[in-house]
Amino acid sequence: MKIIIASLVCLLVGSGFGYYFGYTRPTTKTDRYVWEQMHQMSDDNGAAAIVAMDAIPAIEAGDAQKAVQYLSFTIASYYTTHAIQPHSDALRLKLRTEIEQLASRNEIVAARIKASTNSLIKIP
Repeated sequence: MKIIIASLVCLLVGSGFGYYFGYTRPTTKTDRYVWEQMHQMSDDNGAAAIVAMDAIPAIEAGDAQKAVQYLSFTIASYYTTHAIQPHSDALRLKLRTEIEQLASRNEIVAARIKASTNSLIKIP
């Protein structure tokens, strides 16, 4: 009888440890990662809103070059942080091609992308 009770206690304690380390810890890590990604997206959306708020008055004033300069910041930022990274998915590759085509037609966008790309720290 003692062996059966000891076995059941060990089984319950082992199940408790297994549940804690096998389920709750990975779930907590995943939740933290998702929260960080959502927070980063919020920051990215805020930056895009700031750029748009600067560009809209320039468009309303009829200063298209100034508006392009404001908007090119967001394009260059995306290009240098996401589009040129290896292992890009189909959407990123398509967007990268479109950005490169726009840069070939627009000097302001090309200059902004070049400046952003040159400012990246290259790690060997």
